[in-house]
Amino acid sequence: MIFSILYNIYGFTIGIVIILIFTLLGFFLQIFVRKSKVKRIWQGLSRLLCNLILKLLFLRIKVEGLENIPSGQCIITPNQLSHLDGIVVKKFVKKDIFAITEPFDKFNSFAAFWMKKLSFVDLRRTKEEDQRYPNSHSRKEAMLLAEKQLNSGLSLLIFPEGHFERDKQLKKFYPGAVKLSLATGVPIVPVSIQGTEEVWPPDKMLRRPATIIIIKFGRPFLNKIMKKPTERLIKQKVILLKKEIAKMLPQSFLSKRWEKNV
Repeated sequence: MIFSILYNIYGFTIGIVIILIFTLLGFFLQIFVRKSKVKRIWQGLSRLLCNLILKLLFLRIKVEGLENIPSGQCIITPNQLSHLDGIVVKKFVKKDIFAITEPFDKFNSFAAFWMKKLSFVDLRRTKEEDQRYPNSHSRKEAMLLAEKQLNSGLSLLIFPEGHFERDKQLKKFYPGAVKLSLATGVPIVPVSIQGTEEVWPPDKMLRRPATIIIIKFGRPFLNKIMKKPTERLIKQKVILLKKEIAKMLPQSFLSKRWEKNV
């Protein structure tokens, strides 16, 4: 217990310090580049930042399937266990990436600042969030903006479940990733993550730095551009995506009804 508390204090102190340093560095570097290149500066710094955070937390990571990451754009679709998931993905996907996330106002100021610099799209997911975060995007607005970002050349990180797996069971998959792939032709890469929930569980302290994190990248699947796909086709592709991720996870992540829970 004492070790977990000390590790938690260390982790958050180190995190705040290096994020502050990288933020100041970003402001300094953007002075010397054209306005059109500023976003590339922040993307590059974010990759370095994620690598440094993982090293300073003394995390061991096993990765499989790096050869499955396309050389061009892609839509990365992991299961969601922890706040660390996006950082782990960023370490291995060396592309300019934006993500679809919950309302910015739910995050601390530093996190929200970086999300905006990296062109993240925030989304209101519930009626309660509609009322509390009116400045965030509706589902329709978020999808249109994400499509625009993909068409500009960025890759996308999106968690199909939309929420954390607090019981380590695959949850319902939402169709956003599939719809965006069909709208833009950008391939989807299924990704499985294990172990991050042991290091940083949702809404809890950091713990267990000795835990091995396992991330697997599955084979990408292409979608032809279809502006008006049928609901049946969308559902079929969502089921396919869920099956591809399920194949890379232990059986313990799959409930008896996991295939029907789409």
